[in-house]
Amino acid sequence: MTVKKMNLFFIILLSGVFLFASPTFAQTPAETDNRIFDEATLLSTEQKDELNDKIKDLQKEFKIDIVLLTTNDTQGQETKMFAADFYDYGGFGFNETKDGVIFIINMQAREFYFVTTGHPIAVFSDRRIKKITDQLTEPMLEENYFETFNLLLSLVQDYSLKGAPKGYRYNSKTGQVETYRYLSATKIIVALIGGIVVAFVFVTIIIRRYQLKDPDYHYDYLAQSEVEFQVHQDILTSNIITTRHIPKNNGGSGSNMGGGSSTFTGSSGTSHGGGGGSF
Repeated sequence: MTVKKMNLFFIILLSGVFLFASPTFAQTPAETDNRIFDEATLLSTEQKDELNDKIKDLQKEFKIDIVLLTTNDTQGQETKMFAADFYDYGGFGFNETKDGVIFIINMQAREFYFVTTGHPIAVFSDRRIKKITDQLTEPMLEENYFETFNLLLSLVQDYSLKGAPKGYRYNSKTGQVETYRYLSATKIIVALIGGIVVAFVFVTIIIRRYQLKDPDYHYDYLAQSEVEFQVHQDILTSNIITTRHIPKNNGGSGSNMGGGSSTFTGSSGTSHGGGGGSF
């Protein structure tokens, strides 16, 4: 075989290798079935498997992602920012709005934080998150981290079943929670009772005011009445219109302990809700 033929052979061989070889890329954390990232080694293998199974059931039921994270080092970031970035850059979240939650235990700062993304921002209002963190504080102080995670998943299920508080919903365009008006059964019943009471009082007053003292008295309205019509004309000479600008109250994203949710923005630009505590 000549040198030219050998060179041609190797060129064809290499071309075939590059053409048919399948490149492999590293998976993002979200592309795996695992949702327990125990970097601080607080759980046993059996405990992580049990928690993963519960998370899979919740994912199927509510169509939200759930991530549990422990760490000894947040690399200089706040606990909530570290958790938000782990969620965002890890590719977690369901649907275009990246619906889901992440709970982090930061052993370095002895803090824990519950971060929400997408529609769960509306479901887990500031008031509800405060209740969640209050309930998690006791097992955290006892260093019972498996019980903490189990309790968290139960609370996530409970509030997901309830949905967002009445009058609040998630706006996917702004990444914020907005209010809307609604009529509940209680409001309708109160309005009906109030209307009936007011009408009854009004009619009673009118009847008593115009009731004649002598029931036999008869007023001859035909003989005692008279109708007179007059012509009156108004002429419009000018118009004066006064306008005034009323500025809108856009409000901030601070703490909202009603049915709303305060938010913050991760380094990826995604809006998150959440709250936490220390132990």
